[in-house]
Amino acid sequence: MITIVGSLNLDLVARVERLPEPGETLIASAYGEHEGGKGANQAVAAARLGRVPVAMVGWVGRDEAGERLTKSLERAGVNTTAVRQTDGPTGRALIEVDAAGRNRIVVVPGANHLGQPTDLSSLPGAAGDWLLLQREVPSVINQEAIRLARERGLHVALNPAPSDHLDPADWHNIDLCIANEHETAALLAWPTEDVTADLVAAARALRNQGGVSAAVVTAGERGVAYSTAGEEGHLPALTVTAVDTTAAGDTLVGGLVAGLSAGTSLHESAEFASAAAALTVTREGAQPSIPRREEVERFRAERMNEPKPPHGR
Repeated sequence: MITIVGSLNLDLVARVERLPEPGETLIASAYGEHEGGKGANQAVAAARLGRVPVAMVGWVGRDEAGERLTKSLERAGVNTTAVRQTDGPTGRALIEVDAAGRNRIVVVPGANHLGQPTDLSSLPGAAGDWLLLQREVPSVINQEAIRLARERGLHVALNPAPSDHLDPADWHNIDLCIANEHETAALLAWPTEDVTADLVAAARALRNQGGVSAAVVTAGERGVAYSTAGEEGHLPALTVTAVDTTAAGDTLVGGLVAGLSAGTSLHESAEFASAAAALTVTREGAQPSIPRREEVERFRAERMNEPKPPHGR
């Protein structure tokens, strides 16, 4: 089983030719509203890409958006028994997406910041299961979730996004850290270009600094690197035409933990999750873009069967 404690947001998405400069006004070419939130996205990804039950713990408002987000999770096969309603508004994410699929995101937490540690008293999961966390909920929530997980023998994965002001307590008793190049740079106090220049070295440094058992660093078109005490590697990204990168990272995180929860190796889990993320960026929206396992398997098979260029080119 995989339990995700995290955020649920309604994404408000504006399509623009390019991302605006500070103080500049642009006219959007399109607008859409999609189910999102890092926690909810990763729960949907784990459910669609994995083979084990997935449960979501989070907070929404008593409003139409909260109902919409909860139903989206349920359609994906996620157990929402532990999604609580609060008196505050459901969270929102304000997203701009340019013609190259790049995005800029501002999160308005709303109900995501109204949960209490006591809400986790019935945290789902048993020994050997996985707990997956991000940082769009208060640190005290994550710290309580980690404490309960360790009491019950769960494995703990942390996606430190956003990475600002990461409390050292958030590292305590983490088995796996999954961060993108920008988050890794912030956590290591490295220039981003140093991270992307050697992703494996960055993954190793992240693992050593945090004291975690394994670290994974993602870098979009530059691929994915992973590091454990006994194994390290780099997986090149699959080349695709990007439409919207909004949920790519969440797809990779959810797919990776889904693989590990089924007993797949870190290398194989990362390889499959990377393919799922590549397929995600070819579609619009957050949760609507996350593929199912069968789609990723077909996608990988098609890529394996593509004609290779002549030797030397």
